[in-house]
Amino acid sequence: QTAPPDWLLVQVNNALDQITPYMTMQQDHFTVQIKISDRLDALQSSLTNVLKSQSSYDAMIPTVVDNIVKQNLLGNVNFPSGITFSDQDIRQAVQSALPLDWYQSTVAGIVQQVFDYLKGTKDTLSVSISLADRKPLITTAIINAASSKMAAYVNSLPAATPDQLKQLLLNTDLGALVRPALATSLSDNLTLTQSQ
Repeated sequence: QTAPPDWLLVQVNNALDQITPYMTMQQDHFTVQIKISDRLDALQSSLTNVLKSQSSYDAMIPTVVDNIVKQNLLGNVNFPSGITFSDQDIRQAVQSALPLDWYQSTVAGIVQQVFDYLKGTKDTLSVSISLADRKPLITTAIINAASSKMAAYVNSLPAATPDQLKQLLLNTDLGALVRPALATSLSDNLTLTQSQ
């Protein structure tokens, strides 16, 4: 699809035309040029289709999640005393808000940004991924995970009277504790540079 047989045949013939004078000692060097610029659109389309697969999602989404966490969340979200949240816990919560269908809907835009660089329409390679519609889902996923941790923590405490437990639970609004920090920490776009 990206390199159909007729295109390949033209490229091989052109290469042979360049190599033949060298092989017959008419020239002391040769240069083979293969013009791929006219095949970039086909390559872009093929690559987009390949990257929409489940296996590509499984390979790519950890990088996206790691960058979201590093750029937006690490050190910016504080949980109530007694709740420990590892980087992996945060990564799992964020990934749950970025399912395969979301990834597949963003692939074409990501590939377009890369090919804009390859085609020379952009001077630098960076990819921007909109997270605006994901922010509420990421926030909810982290709050749900924190709520589960809170429940586990409460269950690990020594037995309390029903009134003590009721007071503790009624006075703890985990969403109110976490939501403001997440709302200000998560940006609307994730930018990945060439090194990422």
